[in-house]
Amino acid sequence: TEEFNGFGQQMATYGMAFVYHNHGFEHAKMDGVVPMDYLLQNTDTKNVKFELDIFWMSAAGADPVDYLNRYPGRFKLMHIKDAAEKVRFTGDGGTPDQWMAVFSKMADPGTGVFDIQKMLQAGQKSGVEHFYLERDLTPTPEATLKNSFANLSKMSF
Repeated sequence: TEEFNGFGQQMATYGMAFVYHNHGFEHAKMDGVVPMDYLLQNTDTKNVKFELDIFWMSAAGADPVDYLNRYPGRFKLMHIKDAAEKVRFTGDGGTPDQWMAVFSKMADPGTGVFDIQKMLQAGQKSGVEHFYLERDLTPTPEATLKNSFANLSKMSF
């Protein structure tokens, strides 16, 4: 956390922000502590921000809405994704082979199993400032954009 705080402080002098993006391994307990919680609890709220990727957090077995509610103001960015079915990493989510194994389970937001509207509402309430549509390795990028836009346009948040 000292390193993150140092990065954040240094970047702030240039008018920039240090933002950490989760991938999943941050939820595998280490010495009885969930690293993501440790980072959120022990970094400078002014200079260290977080980007919540709802797919990776869910694949790690954590609940994005719970994190947004427990740590208001810490997540400033959110990757909006969906899953065609419930997905969990085969291990701790710490290796590329585990990430690659679940890419095919991604879905356009609003077509999968996540309650996207609830996540967006929680994000807005928690202080997320920027929401990003993302679907890694989509085989149909144009269709994904159109479909996701249509689905997200119907939601209220």
